[in-house]
Amino acid sequence: MAPIPPYARKRPGGAGSLLDNGDGHMPKMKTKRAAKKRVKMTASGKLKRHKGWKRHKLEGKSPKRRRSLRKATVISAADAPGFKILVPYI
Repeated sequence: MAPIPPYARKRPGGAGSLLDNGDGHMPKMKTKRAAKKRVKMTASGKLKRHKGWKRHKLEGKSPKRRRSLRKATVISAADAPGFKILVPYI
């Protein structure tokens, strides 16, 4: 019978596994780097983002619309909890 490889011996959450950092606490959550690059926190704690649809075909958009696409906007209240999970330490 073949010996059991070392990675198969550990139980999930046991000492020395990826789920345990040794001091009895769960490890820190990881920030999703793609989301971190796209959002910033305002002083009041809301998340702001830049608007889309400003890469090409700009001649078909009015100047007023292009100006408004330049500005950042606050993430909607419905999407904010999901983003707070993606970027917990921002």
